[in-house]
Amino acid sequence: PQSSNGFFYDMLEDDRYPESTWHHLGTYGIRYEQGAWDLRMEYIYNPRGYTKEDFQNALLSAIPQNPNAKSNVLRLAQPGLELLGKQYAYISLRIPDIGEERQWQFAIRYFHSIMDSSAITIGSAEWTVSDHNILLTEARHSSGQPDSEFTLQEKNMLFLGFRTLF
Repeated sequence: PQSSNGFFYDMLEDDRYPESTWHHLGTYGIRYEQGAWDLRMEYIYNPRGYTKEDFQNALLSAIPQNPNAKSNVLRLAQPGLELLGKQYAYISLRIPDIGEERQWQFAIRYFHSIMDSSAITIGSAEWTVSDHNILLTEARHSSGQPDSEFTLQEKNMLFLGFRTLF
């Protein structure tokens, strides 16, 4: 994002990253497995991500009053920017095969943006009802300042679902 007139920002193509080049996303961490369950702690580095200042300027480029908001939003949502910041911490605990018939599975995940200290906590559960049917649920909670990376969309979400295998 660059200032276009002192008030509005425009998203410009980054010539440091030509489209024909491959880029990396670094993940470093440890995993502890005990039986079927596992605990993961990871650090994620995204070299194409934004600094805190660039992130705020990118948000300013997408406000409706900006005459170039439509093209700015498209550039903000381009591939490689699914993770908007540069650094993250991730922790997860997954416990499958719970119960006598191993019909339950639970997981809890915590994803923290080091850029702006926003975070998302996700809890999920699955219950294998029969050989071909699974009930599932997932709950999410985002925390952080308004207009931070993980609070841009929903603050809370609950999903209930049913999956059948043929």
